[in-house]
Amino acid sequence: LPVDQYIGGIEHAILHLLYARFFHKLMRDEGLVSSNEPFKNLLTQGMVLADTYFRLEANGSKTWYNPADVDIERDGKGKIIAATLRSDGQPVEIGGTEKMSKSKNNGVDPQAMIDQYGADTCRLFMMFASPPDMSLEWSDSGVEGAQRFLRRVWRLSQQHHAKGPAAKADLTSLSDDQKAVRRAIHLAIKQASQDIGQHHKFNTAIAAVMTLMNVLEKAPQDAEQDRALLQEGLETVALVLAPIAPHISHSLWQSLGHSDAIIDARWPQVDESALVQDSLQLVIQVNGKLRGQIEVPASASREEVEARRMAAQQVLPELEPPPKKKRKRKRSSSGTDESSASDSKSSSGSRRRRRRRSKGGKGGEGGTGPVASDGGGDSKADGDSGAGGGRKRRRRRRRRGGGGGSQKGE
Repeated sequence: LPVDQYIGGIEHAILHLLYARFFHKLMRDEGLVSSNEPFKNLLTQGMVLADTYFRLEANGSKTWYNPADVDIERDGKGKIIAATLRSDGQPVEIGGTEKMSKSKNNGVDPQAMIDQYGADTCRLFMMFASPPDMSLEWSDSGVEGAQRFLRRVWRLSQQHHAKGPAAKADLTSLSDDQKAVRRAIHLAIKQASQDIGQHHKFNTAIAAVMTLMNVLEKAPQDAEQDRALLQEGLETVALVLAPIAPHISHSLWQSLGHSDAIIDARWPQVDESALVQDSLQLVIQVNGKLRGQIEVPASASREEVEARRMAAQQVLPELEPPPKKKRKRKRSSSGTDESSASDSKSSSGSRRRRRRRSKGGKGGEGGTGPVASDGGGDSKADGDSGAGGGRKRRRRRRRRGGGGGSQKGE
């Protein structure tokens, strides 16, 4: 004591973990142990989730059915829209995604998955689907994807093994492309070492191996130097996958010419010299928009980088001041400019308003003055009210009387 690493589910935090700490502190107080805590590190793993299906019985209870016994129908986006029980063909209710439990009958039989896909595939899927401290949603399609990846690794290894043993690479005579392949190998080692050893992030370590596999599959495999780099890359893949998929990793390790078991092999070491780059590719942006890339030596100074950036063909047109745009006048259907037509309309409207105001001051002298109320009429017709209804009535009277109608009450 203390134990280096404790891994337990969130539901164990108030049971096993609490009891272990209590008894450890009791033994400490009695002088049996010297440490204060029974564990150095704690990792609380997430829950495994799965879909649930049920039927509502007459008495209000629910009968839950295992997902393996249900046929589902999905829409174009992959969402489950209908489900039927395989035994009788009748529909069942979709209960949503919940943690695997006996009460919901949504557990997955691990032996059935192992018989169909293999233990390594199931382990790889569970480690890759989410970080260990997050919830994992079970997916049959995800398990199939993990199996396809392991088949890719096996296929490339067998192709390499069929060509015979590979010599050791001469690191002093590598081409630029070969240096890029070796850099990808040691980048994967560096990331996996940090993710697994420090952060327990198995999913990102697997992602690094997948990235390395993409590089190895595209790399040449005919020359001796290329085969030596492929040997180093496949050994790295086997060693990094060994804690996650131990069975296939052990077979790969021995097919690569090693007689010992992979569990006894040392973890791969990062060669920092392989990570050094002779040149760098920099992205050029102008006003936040991508305008190209430039390649500069890794030892280039800031001034040299800026000089190459300014001289790039993609950047020169962007640095020139934009030409001044002349405002074009749109011509209306009558042939006149729209702007002049609108000006004439506004001026004629203002002239009409001035005429109305001048006529309104003449009172009732045969013009368009305010209409007097006869006592029984609507007070809103008064010219001083300014209401919209009164204006409309006065306009109608003017149109009927030709603009000089007599006033009411005369």
